[in-house]
Amino acid sequence: MKYYNRTNSCDICKENFNNVVGKPRLKYNKEGDWTGKYICTRCWRKYDLNSNANIQKSLRNRRTGNLTDSRHILGNNCEELTCRWRGVDNLNIKNDNYNSPIDHSRDRELGIIQTKGLRFVSYPYGRWPHNYDSEHNKEFDYIILYCLSEDGKYVDRIYIIPKCETIYKNGLTITKEPRNKYGKQIISWYEKYRVTNEKTIKEVNEIWKEIIKE
Repeated sequence: MKYYNRTNSCDICKENFNNVVGKPRLKYNKEGDWTGKYICTRCWRKYDLNSNANIQKSLRNRRTGNLTDSRHILGNNCEELTCRWRGVDNLNIKNDNYNSPIDHSRDRELGIIQTKGLRFVSYPYGRWPHNYDSEHNKEFDYIILYCLSEDGKYVDRIYIIPKCETIYKNGLTITKEPRNKYGKQIISWYEKYRVTNEKTIKEVNEIWKEIIKE
């Protein structure tokens, strides 16, 4: 039997995980970073912004453009970036359905793609802790991860990760200068999926500047 913490219980309602339906979920703070704690599925549905219930609540605001949550604004902007860069449609907007298993129309090169974006978190390790646990119930071939600057004004890095690398993971923490336990700088496995073409990065940043000005 797997134990998720000392009492094997939800961090919010304190119910033992053995007594509730569904697997434990990661608990995230308002910035989208994992707190190191776990919550039950019931509390996840109630409190997590990425739960299906809360996505449904935000649907009306997305339709009317009345967005105030910074994560939703960033998410919408990153999806728009993918649409303009890759020449695909945002099916959430086109079909007026933010609960669809597919977010973008098919890309001619990559197939079905998902989009995630995150600002740089400088403290304590200097990284981009991407969470894509909520993407597991969606259909896609690749997920595009945008690593933004801390102020969100430019795209520092881009990764295009195949679905096979995400199936058994809740997310991917990209460290700006990864090191081993001895402090020696290393090359992490995900670097093989990094977009390094300078022309492409420049193009993406030009599009991004247009989007955040609108």
